[in-house]
Amino acid sequence: MSSICLPCDTIARLSVLCGEAPFDAIRLDQGRVIATNRHFAAVERVAHFAGVAHLRITPALIEQCKTETQYGSTLTVTCNEMLQWTTAATSLGWQSTENLFAPDDPLFDEWHTKIVTPCIDPEPVSGHMTVNADQLATLAQCSPSGTVTFESHINPARPTVVRDANSAEWVGFFLPRIDDGVHHPAATVPGWLR
Repeated sequence: MSSICLPCDTIARLSVLCGEAPFDAIRLDQGRVIATNRHFAAVERVAHFAGVAHLRITPALIEQCKTETQYGSTLTVTCNEMLQWTTAATSLGWQSTENLFAPDDPLFDEWHTKIVTPCIDPEPVSGHMTVNADQLATLAQCSPSGTVTFESHINPARPTVVRDANSAEWVGFFLPRIDDGVHHPAATVPGWLR
């Protein structure tokens, strides 16, 4: 794969969703940048590039991208699949000193089928949402404006779609339920408030 040029801002924002392996990396997929922690996912469209690669997210990379975001810097990622070696350099001259290669993982390969496809033509079923507020805040934090809009109907049987209030190039997804083995009924106005 040839080099891919990405905004430092995109890497800095989406890195907040990175979790444990195999999701300690950001997927670079045909002009899209995908980050997930298994529960929440964000996809941002950037300048088109061909192919798929995975960029391992390290504290040094995150810090540099955050620093250079204010200058509109870009990150150039060069991945050599054969050598399993990935390097990155910013437009202000920083270069990674460690291998940022992350191997492809079947779980990450299914991102479109498992997350996006069920949301393309959703059934107009309404349900209630049970969500971890900290994780939802993290998802909103990685959007360009920090403000997200929810879809019209919440269906707890499939991922819920959110979009950035100001950018058509970003979309987020999450499961509107918590799988903790406890039944969480829908919210209603309690009797003591009537």
